[in-house]
Amino acid sequence: VKTRRDNTGKFIGFIGTSRDITARKVSEHAIKESEEKFRNIFEQSRDAIFISDKDGNLLDVNESMCALTGYSRDEILIEQLMPSKNARQMLLSAIEKAGSLRDFEYSLHRKDGTFISVLVSASARTDKDGNILGYQGIIHDITERKHLEEERQKTARLESIGTLAGGIAHDFNNILGAIIGNISLAKTEIPDGHNAIDLIKDAEKAVMRAKDLTRQLLTFSRGGAPVKKRTQLRNTIIDTANFATRGTNVKCHFNVADDIRTADVDEGQISQVIQNLVINARQAMPTGGDIDIACENIILAEEMRLGRSLPLSPGTYIRITVKDSGIGIKPEHLDKIFDPYFTTKQSGSGLGLATSYSIVRNHGGLISVESIPGRGSTFYVYLPASEGPADHIGKDESKEAVRLNGRILVMDDEAALRTTISNMLKRLGFEHIEVAATGEEALDLYKKALQAKQPFDVVILDLTVPGGMGGKETLEKLREVDPKVVAVVSSGYANEAIMADYTKYGFKGVIAKPYTFDELKSTLRELMSGLQHN
Repeated sequence: VKTRRDNTGKFIGFIGTSRDITARKVSEHAIKESEEKFRNIFEQSRDAIFISDKDGNLLDVNESMCALTGYSRDEILIEQLMPSKNARQMLLSAIEKAGSLRDFEYSLHRKDGTFISVLVSASARTDKDGNILGYQGIIHDITERKHLEEERQKTARLESIGTLAGGIAHDFNNILGAIIGNISLAKTEIPDGHNAIDLIKDAEKAVMRAKDLTRQLLTFSRGGAPVKKRTQLRNTIIDTANFATRGTNVKCHFNVADDIRTADVDEGQISQVIQNLVINARQAMPTGGDIDIACENIILAEEMRLGRSLPLSPGTYIRITVKDSGIGIKPEHLDKIFDPYFTTKQSGSGLGLATSYSIVRNHGGLISVESIPGRGSTFYVYLPASEGPADHIGKDESKEAVRLNGRILVMDDEAALRTTISNMLKRLGFEHIEVAATGEEALDLYKKALQAKQPFDVVILDLTVPGGMGGKETLEKLREVDPKVVAVVSSGYANEAIMADYTKYGFKGVIAKPYTFDELKSTLRELMSGLQHN
């Protein structure tokens, strides 16, 4: 707009033009709405978002980026603390090559010193001529997903190895059974003071070490089903830990909650886990030190994250923590420490932690570890908690007075073991003993004894018979002809849960191979004592 004047300079009016800017106003409003919408998405996104200049220096980040890294927005932008220079260069090079980046994985260093696994998707911001102005992208935390996948892979790997270990241990147990049985019988025949007694005892010690090894293999394998009882773990933890450090320069400090819940566990197996972890901690401190052992009730909810995410169902758990201040575990070894026969110790067998892992998993729990080299390691054991008081089992003195005699049938596929068991039973006082190699043969002998009105008082059945009818199927057939049959299940490899819950399948007793003369005597006395009282 401008004024109009005549030749004399006198004002006569205005002259001007007008332009419709509706479209521009609409465009500006749309841009403003778009910016607000982007800002809302930027700030509310659960994934971390960053914007940088062409050199990779951060210009803006959202709150999720701060939460992910542990840094404040000022720390990140002013000091350029995230990502690191190396990470920036790696990302920029990748984007320049491809124009954009999708699901680029790398480890991110947080403020607290820990590393997390992330995926980065990013692209370049360019002007109209294609010149790069900067970069923008999204960082997604996949630490939980990777941890769960690692757990699945670890479990699958251990199950595969466990199948092989269990098969070998089963065959070896049959051989050990004959050796242990004969040694324990020989001890009863040789008087104290005889020149051979020390040799027999040395042989027994050696074969018992072999027995312990096969037990570890079986526990590690799928055959290590726990025989559970409702247990208060307080004394088990304290007594086992103190025993494992007795006579050493290591001291245990306990923090066990007074209201600790009970748990349905195999107390012997859980004691083995505690012992393995304490020995592991003790060996990590060769010059001595302290082991902190805690036990507490915790509730896991769907949304909870306890350090690294736990692949456990929601519920109430008992958490046992064993912490040392030793040499720690190298990062490259952390994923291998639960593998069988992996060890960094000259004197270690490499079975302790593998066995502990399998025991805890067989109890429906989890064992995990955190470690910083030079600053020690912390092992966590999670066990499902139970309701109600612990089971109390008192010693029944009347069992010691039970006389072992009568008729007994033994079914086992190993000829040498059949002979050894027969000799032990004769020594115990049984008057009539018959043996069978298969379930079919045992069933035939049992039927003939019934027809002759000379039934067997007890039947000992081997659970696993390769190529034949095993103990479970044999007992089913026996119960058809005699519902009152008294059977003991025996095995060195329970690939089912029968050894852990034998009464559910109709067995009256259980004995794990390889067993000694005294163990056989104790099992039969307990069984026959119960029969007499019934």
